[in-house]
Amino acid sequence: MLLQGAPEVWSDHERLWNDVEAFEVRKDAQLAREVEFAFPAK
Repeated sequence: MLLQGAPEVWSDHERLWNDVEAFEVRKDAQLAREVEFAFPAK
């Protein structure tokens, strides 16, 4: 899923992460965050 207005080339996950890594130049940068969701069972 992409945000509205995001470049279509970012639908390729490898291209997206390569662009993220190229943009961030700090040695101690946090490039991503993991989030877990739990949905209640019915």
